[in-house]
Amino acid sequence: MMKSTDMKVKERLGRLSPIRLEADMSILTSGERAALIHLYNAATEFDKLYLRQLYKGSLQVLEKLDSQERFTEATFYRAVMGPWDVLDAHQPFMSELMIKRPEGVEFYPQDMTESEFNEWVESISTEEQAGARSYVTNIRRNHEGHLEAVDFSKDYHENLYKISNSFRAAAESIEDGDLKKLLRQRADAFLSNDYLESEITWLTMGNSSNLEVYEDKHLGIKAAFELFVHVRDVDSTRILGKFAQALPRVEANLPEPEEAKQKTLKIPPIVVVNQILAGGRGRQVPLTAAYNLPNDQKAIDSAGSKLIIIKNVQEAKFNNILAEISKIALVQDQLDSVTFDAFHYHILAHEISHSVGPHVVTGTKKTVSQALENLHSGLEELKADIVGLLACEQFIQDGLFDMDRPPKMNDFITTFVASSLRELRFGLDSAHGLAQAIFLSFVFEHGGVAKTSDGKIAVVLDSVMVVIKELASVILAIQASGKKDKAQQFIERYGKLPEEVVDLISKINETGVYVDCRTDYKRDDFCFEEEGNQEKI
Repeated sequence: MMKSTDMKVKERLGRLSPIRLEADMSILTSGERAALIHLYNAATEFDKLYLRQLYKGSLQVLEKLDSQERFTEATFYRAVMGPWDVLDAHQPFMSELMIKRPEGVEFYPQDMTESEFNEWVESISTEEQAGARSYVTNIRRNHEGHLEAVDFSKDYHENLYKISNSFRAAAESIEDGDLKKLLRQRADAFLSNDYLESEITWLTMGNSSNLEVYEDKHLGIKAAFELFVHVRDVDSTRILGKFAQALPRVEANLPEPEEAKQKTLKIPPIVVVNQILAGGRGRQVPLTAAYNLPNDQKAIDSAGSKLIIIKNVQEAKFNNILAEISKIALVQDQLDSVTFDAFHYHILAHEISHSVGPHVVTGTKKTVSQALENLHSGLEELKADIVGLLACEQFIQDGLFDMDRPPKMNDFITTFVASSLRELRFGLDSAHGLAQAIFLSFVFEHGGVAKTSDGKIAVVLDSVMVVIKELASVILAIQASGKKDKAQQFIERYGKLPEEVVDLISKINETGVYVDCRTDYKRDDFCFEEEGNQEKI
């Protein structure tokens, strides 16, 4: 049993800005509009499935909350997708459910230790080891109490069968050959547990369902289900595509040993979208503003990765949260450097930067994620943040910002420092929150930022880039070595809330600035008449 925090559920819900995401639906065909109701049905099933992945009793809890008309708790439960507040170090928030969140949630037996898992993996065949470490298997105990890998398609058959049918129905509504092919392949994958073919198809075209790997804190190798449905922003996509072409120069200039550099870099296509629907982990706060997928190294080796920039979510976060944090946290003469363009393009650079740097431990065939296991996600997010700043510097040098007021390097750094405070409020238990804690601890210690006499933060413009490059070299060296003990030492030293920002975070919270945004999706928004009369949702 755990002791609850003092925060009431109403207060927790009040930390989330309710938003309505809008997108131009006029570019969709009648068939694509007809498919949306089937994808909405799939999204509701993804919600149920993801809730099961985190806590097996979630659906019963929600049923109880709804039947007792405990609407505030039910709304918050759906926002955080479970009985733990993801924005408060996964603290339980229901008085009748004061249980600690297991690090492996429902992916593993609750009594399994990491050493037991590793000993079991070493004792089984190479083929069985692949299943044990697969993104898409759960680890269960058989009737004799021994560990075994169980495919998602078997463990979640009821949910995935319904999702598969919804994807097939959506495919039947659509005339476009490529999108129809993708939906059918995904439908097959949900039942076969083999996602490789559909991942490769997704990498060469549209935007649909993906798998992420953040919820497994135990070993960091199991995937959580999520669904995103987007409408492309064609004009923005055309503008941003040129940034991927700068990636080889970013890789070549990274502060890492020559043997760790990627010689054949796969440049990810970049797609700018506006979100209209999400399900599973995709609708959990903090809302995803961009992603670079897939995680499956086989798919990456075959077809690279794809970068999705979710513009309407980014705009909501900047306008409702980051702009307000900046006014409280930063010195007055640096406020003008906090801009949406710097925020938007650094997120792009962050996601691109997942594709550069070490992916395989130097001198081995082992991936960095396999070597660092549960420590990988936080360090990878930190790498993407820091290398993303170096990428922005490269973009400026290459003259890629073709606009009236192109962002300067000071804009990128200052906006990122403010955004680090925003993400710290997600809690250090999240990969992104841990990354920001390490970043701020490091730059404060090395003189890249400073706290003023009135308690605000000032970026030390003369030295901050030197500090950022030093941090990049440390992270890249850890990843290239694959040494988990070095990663652990680094995180233990820097992965804590810097003393310089403790009071500042408290002040931001007391002022009532939202922590993140939440949105609900209504079935009626996806029920179009044959002629269709809605241009925006």
